[in-house]
Amino acid sequence: MSDWDDDEKKEETPTPEDLCRQAFSRCSNWPEDRLGQQGLFHGLYQASERFSISQEDLIARCREQSAFCPTDHDLMLIGAELFKLREDAKEAARDRHAEWRAQYGPAQKVPVTGMSGKCLCGCGRDWSEILATAQDRQKKLWDGLRAHFQPVKGKWPSYRDMAPIARKLGFEAEAHAWETYA
Repeated sequence: MSDWDDDEKKEETPTPEDLCRQAFSRCSNWPEDRLGQQGLFHGLYQASERFSISQEDLIARCREQSAFCPTDHDLMLIGAELFKLREDAKEAARDRHAEWRAQYGPAQKVPVTGMSGKCLCGCGRDWSEILATAQDRQKKLWDGLRAHFQPVKGKWPSYRDMAPIARKLGFEAEAHAWETYA
């Protein structure tokens, strides 16, 4: 075994044998002979593959329904039952979607044109004006902080240390946020 194998311990998925032994080996009707066990393992694998249901889900359903070890036939019946439940859920979702379309009509695409339009608060200002004002305000704050602290190669003090200077520059909300959350 190489060092690479030790470093990359891959989490293996449990085999049908491991799953069945863990779940059913204490059941009173657990098959004692190797051939019976192989049939159970193969039945779990086949039911999982045929109905696209995880082996863990099949075992969980078996344990919910009975305290006995299932047969391979039981596993197929449970797989079919889980498959039908999943398909019914998909059909119900399609029906809800059809109801929604009947009530509201087909979905319409919303044109994305950037930040055009008016503010939603009712002030009547354009988004472009609001964003430009916010950008100018932030630029003034950071220019003032840069002039006061004169950071070397991007090394700034903590926000908590910058809060009093931001308050002096007239940025009360930013200073409060930096003192509270930084």
